[in-house]
Amino acid sequence: MSRASVLVFDWGQVELRHRLCRRCGLEFWICRSCDRGHRYCSRACSSQARAESLSRARKKHRNSDEGRADHRDHEQQRRERIKDREFTAGVGDQGSQVKEYAANPISMNLQPKQFFHVGVRFCVICKRSEEVDSC
Repeated sequence: MSRASVLVFDWGQVELRHRLCRRCGLEFWICRSCDRGHRYCSRACSSQARAESLSRARKKHRNSDEGRADHRDHEQQRRERIKDREFTAGVGDQGSQVKEYAANPISMNLQPKQFFHVGVRFCVICKRSEEVDSC
């Protein structure tokens, strides 16, 4: 998985490392100096993978005995808060402005970009590039 291509710039030798995004499977390159164990081609894929991971963790917790107990306790507290509000009636509901949001706010304008252009490889972080010989 860790194929490397070495290129030389005026400021010295730079190594581009080949990666495949663990979320979308897109091929991308990253230079040795920028590589901090990147697994995703973009912030969009990283954010979406994180959201998916958190969703799986929440679902796992919800289905456990401890998760069901937590849900029971939170619901009891919520019902008590509602009951307390009924006894301390204040100003009626003033309403709120309706805001329209996308169904999935994480996906708004965060689509991964194509990082491989014919004849050019470049680091997705610092954008250093190399010319590739086409066959």
